[in-house]
Amino acid sequence: MFQMACYKKNRQISHDGFPPVTISALLTNALDLTVPASDALLKNRKNQWVQLAGHQGSFAPAGPNTIWKKRLMKDNNETKAYMAMMEDAISPYVPRYYREVEYNGEYFIEMEDLLRHFTDPSIMDIKMGSRTFLESEVKNPVLRKDLYEKMVKLDASEPTEEENSQSSVTKLRYMQFREKGSSTSTLGFRLEAIKMSGETPNTDLKKVKSKEQVLQKIEEFLIGRGDVKEAVMNRLLDLRNGFTASKFFKDHEIIGSSLLVIYDATGKAGVWMIDFAKCFQVEGRKLTHQHPWLLGNHEDGYLTGLNNLIKVIGECSSSESMEVQNSITSQASSSFSSVSSSSISIATTSKIDNNMKHLHQQTKSTKKQFFHQLFKS
Repeated sequence: MFQMACYKKNRQISHDGFPPVTISALLTNALDLTVPASDALLKNRKNQWVQLAGHQGSFAPAGPNTIWKKRLMKDNNETKAYMAMMEDAISPYVPRYYREVEYNGEYFIEMEDLLRHFTDPSIMDIKMGSRTFLESEVKNPVLRKDLYEKMVKLDASEPTEEENSQSSVTKLRYMQFREKGSSTSTLGFRLEAIKMSGETPNTDLKKVKSKEQVLQKIEEFLIGRGDVKEAVMNRLLDLRNGFTASKFFKDHEIIGSSLLVIYDATGKAGVWMIDFAKCFQVEGRKLTHQHPWLLGNHEDGYLTGLNNLIKVIGECSSSESMEVQNSITSQASSSFSSVSSSSISIATTSKIDNNMKHLHQQTKSTKKQFFHQLFKS
C-alpha cells in the first residue's frame, strides 16, 4: 500500500549557496516506487550513507537525492511541521520536504538528502535548546525507583537526603539532572556527534560539558579552516534571521531538534535545522525561545542556544589567524633585538615595514596591533 502527501510541485526552492530546483524536477529523480532504494538506484550517490545520531535504523537512502525518515511517533506531527515550514521564512534552512510514504504499514517522510551537496564531507550534529524533553513527559509526579537507580549510577552524590530515603525521584527531576551533565543547561546546545571526512563518527561526547570543551571540539571539527568558519558563521547568522522572522516558530516549541553542520574539502559549507518530531504548536501563547523554562510556559531555549553557538564559533581560532599572530610575534622579536628600548631608528622602521609586506593577507587592524605591540615593549 502506498500513499503520499506532496508539497507544491512547481515552487522554486533555493538554499543559500546551492542552486534552486523545482519540486517537480526533484520528484522526477526521487523515488516513484513503493520500496526503499536498491543498490542500483544508489550507485550514483557521491557519498556513502551516514546516520550520525538519533534512533538507528530510522533513516534509509531513497534515491540519488532523497532519504526516507521513519515516522517514530503515531501522529504525523513532523510531516505537518515540514509542510508548514516549506511556506515559511525558515524554509531555506531545513531539508526540502517531498512527501509522506506508507510502506508495509509504516510511514516515512521523504526529504532532501543534504549530503548530496558535498563530497566526503565532515559533519557535526548539534542538539539545540535548553530543554530536550516535552512537558507532557514530566507532568506525572509519580516517584520512580528506576530513575533514581539511573541517577545514582551516573552520580551517586546527586540525590538529596530525601531522595535517598525514598530511593526514588520524579521524571522531571531525573531529566533536569541528566541535562546538567552536558552543555544543554548552560549553553542551550550540546554536541551530539561529529564525523570527520574519511573517519568513523564520534558519538562519545557525553563529557563535553564546559564552554572550553565545546570550543575545543568545534575547533577540531573546523580544523583551522578560516573559510569554513566564515561560511558557517554567515549561514548561522542568516538562519537566526530566518528563525526570528518565522511565523511558524512564534507558536511552536522545538524539542529534540538539531543543527546539522556540513562542509567538504572544497570549502563548501552549510547548516540546516533537522528533526521536528517533537515540534508542537502551543495554543494561545507566543514563545520567545529565550526565556527560562517553567512548567507550563513551553519555552525551549532554542534561540538562547543559537546565540551561544554563534558566539562560540566566533571565538574559534583558524590556522590563518594563528599564522598571522605567530608572524607578528616573530617579526616583533627580531626587530627588538637590534633596537634600543628608548628609540627606534628609521632604518629599523623601514625593516619592519618590509617585513610587514611579507605577512600573508595582513589586515589594517592586525597592523595596528603589531605596532601597538612594538612600541609597548
